[in-house]
Formats: sequence, structure tokens, C-alpha cells
Amino acid sequence: SALCAWSYARKHGYSFEKALIDGFQGKTTNAWDELTSKAEVRVYPKGDECSAPICVADIFAFLTDKKLYSERKRLFKNEVEAVWSSMSFDVTSFYFSEQNLGSIKWIDENPLKLDEYLARPMTYLLVDRQYLSEDHGSDEVSSYKDFLTTRGFHELPIILAQELGGGVKGYQPRDDPRLIRDEDHLIYMGDESKRIALSYSDALDVTVLSVKELRENLRDKGYKC
Repeated sequence: SALCAWSYARKHGYSFEKALIDGFQGKTTNAWDELTSKAEVRVYPKGDECSAPICVADIFAFLTDKKLYSERKRLFKNEVEAVWSSMSFDVTSFYFSEQNLGSIKWIDENPLKLDEYLARPMTYLLVDRQYLSEDHGSDEVSSYKDFLTTRGFHELPIILAQELGGGVKGYQPRDDPRLIRDEDHLIYMGDESKRIALSYSDALDVTVLSVKELRENLRDKGYKC
């Protein structure tokens, strides 16, 4: 997603206010260094769920693929543009090639650190690990996961992130402690998750809420949850 933003900027200039980029993983490239030096970059984990422009971009990508397949067209410039020819907006497609190699190849073997580029405030969902276990042999675990998803509780942090204009992600104990900043929101479910979330409030100006408290707050704003 970052390379697409860079490619667009190269074609159309760095005239946009911000580059809103869907969450990604990668390593440093000259393209990334150029993009971040010339534009304000905001990276949205789960961007297709909490950022309307990224969601629309995802829909266009999906529909382009679907149209190409259903119309038996190939992945050529003229045919990609042709599937949208009946619409009133302009369509331009372009491809990476050997001419882009110097910009898009890795120049550093270390994973890219996105800390300073994350869309803030971030919302983190902390759920006790045993409840998210992948051990599907346990009926109890499966029932709890069904409870979490079928009730729509996993959507509550997404709604909050949409309201705040930031990103959202499930808390990862290995990576996220260095990412959490002042004004971020930590939503917890379970005793251990509550303990971890509250521990951050001893050092940072973060908002800590249980899923129940978040649900009540959103209901007060008119959401049906």
C-alpha cells in the first residue's frame, strides 16, 4: 500500500494533504523514504474498517478484479481501464517495472518501524489470551469466540476508532508496548487484559475502558450495540 501511494505521488505530484495508507509490513525502500520526506503519512491498521477512503479504495480494487474476471479481460493497462469506461470518472492505470526497481527494492534488512506514522489516537483491543486460543478442540474456546464475534463486540473498538479518526488493532504483547502513546485508547476484556491496560495508565495519558463501558458509551451516542 505504501508503494502504491508513492507511485501515485510520482505520477500526480505531492499536492495532497495526507497519504492515508492501509496497514502493511515491509522493509525500508527509497520509495518509502521519499514518500515520508515529502508527505504527511498516516498508517491505519485495519484501514479498510476504520478509514472511509481506504475502504473505498479496497472496494474499487475488489470490483476491478471482479470485472476483469467476469468480462474475461486481462491485466493489461487498456483492459483495466476499459472495465470502468461506462462510468463518468477518469481512470488511469500504471505498473511497476524494472524502471522502478531502484526505488521499490529493500535497502535495509530490518523490519520497517511505523511507530511515528500510525494514525493517532490508536485504539487497542486487549482480550485474555485463553479466550482467543486457536485450540478449536475445546468447545469452551469456540463458544467464547462465537460470543465475541456474533454479538458484534469486536466491532466496538472499530466504531471508536472511526469516531476518533485513528487506527485500531488487536493488542500484541511482543510489539505494541513500544507503540502505545498518550491519548491512545485501550479496550479490555478479561482480568489479565484489564491488568495490562491499567498498567499503561500509570505512565501514559491513555483512556482505559472495558468492552461493557465502551458499549454503554456508544449506546449513549445512538449506536445500536
